[in-house]
Amino acid sequence: MTDPSLDAMDGPTALVPAMAAAAALAELGREPILPMVLRAMREMLRMDVAYISEFDDRRIVVREIDGAATSFRLAQGRSMPLQHTYCQRMLDGRLPNLIPDVRGDERTASMPITLGADVGAFVTVPIVLEDGRLYGTLCAASHGTRDLLGYAELQLLNLLARVVADQLQ
Repeated sequence: MTDPSLDAMDGPTALVPAMAAAAALAELGREPILPMVLRAMREMLRMDVAYISEFDDRRIVVREIDGAATSFRLAQGRSMPLQHTYCQRMLDGRLPNLIPDVRGDERTASMPITLGADVGAFVTVPIVLEDGRLYGTLCAASHGTRDLLGYAELQLLNLLARVVADQLQ
């Protein structure tokens, strides 16, 4: 005697759930990857904004952004001198990739960007293209502090920066 639930798996009706799942995946594949990466990063790290920056002749230019951009004085296409950014200081080795309490860190507390944009926590990793060129940085910020930023979050950011680099090529 056969199991009646197995009989239901035979025939055309068994294909309906599989076809629906395939259609959902195909739809997901049509969405732009970079906005999805930024949204996922922002939500997983519980940050208010996430963005991709490009370095352009001593300036940092915001290329993609997700979240509360205006509250940090950010906008797509906006640029600022690299020397005034956490990103440049991270690349120079003067700041770590993860800053859970920007206002409480003596290296960042008095920076104009900290005061002007009310930054509480900040994370950044470099975006390096396949040929070794530095494109810019993958960043996220929060107005509040974030105590639980550590090795796992840094690994996630590095993985996402690799995904971004692959998409930019």
